[in-house]
This record gives sequence, structure tokens and C-alpha cells, in this order.
Amino acid sequence: MTTAPRGLLPVDKPLRGSVTFRTGARANGPRKGIVEQFTFVAGSGFLVARAQALRFLSSDEFPPEPEVIEDQQLFMKATKNARQQDFKEVTESNFWKLLKHRYYRQ
Repeated sequence: MTTAPRGLLPVDKPLRGSVTFRTGARANGPRKGIVEQFTFVAGSGFLVARAQALRFLSSDEFPPEPEVIEDQQLFMKATKNARQQDFKEVTESNFWKLLKHRYYRQ
């Protein structure tokens, strides 16, 4: 989700994120996706970061009722080169843990 330098995770500064919307059910292992860049402030919390990532669903690239992602779940790569099956679902309860882990591993 972030591509920032190592160090303490800033909670009050904008971080860059990248979100990929897969064009099929995750169980089927979709390979094609639409990639969008966004910024978020970690201190605003999971719900704000999630809303900023998902705001692209209203763009022209998606039909009125998108079946692009299941239940609008977010997944984060465990590492930069993680395989698709190694992605972790991001929830409100694990947001900080995953974000800190990913931020520090850059």
C-alpha cells in the first residue's frame, strides 16, 4: 500500500498508495486489473484510507454495479514481490500492524 522510505511510520503526513482492482473473483486468480494511485494519511485510520482507495469504483472504468472486487475487501502485499496468494486482507483490526510491517520492509 505504501512505497515510503524506512523509518518511523508518519501518522500525520500523506503516504502514497497503489490500489489494483482485479477484474474477477479472487478465487479464480484474476491476473488483469486496473491500477490507481492515491494518497492517504495513516493517522486518519482504516476507514478513511479504505474510502480513499475505493473511491475509484465510481469512475468510468467500472459498470454501475461493479463485480470487480468481492464485498469491497482490501488486500495488502506482505512484501514488495509477494505472490497473489500471500496477500493479507486489511481490516480495521489489523490495519496498523500490516501498514507498519509493509512500511518498514521497503
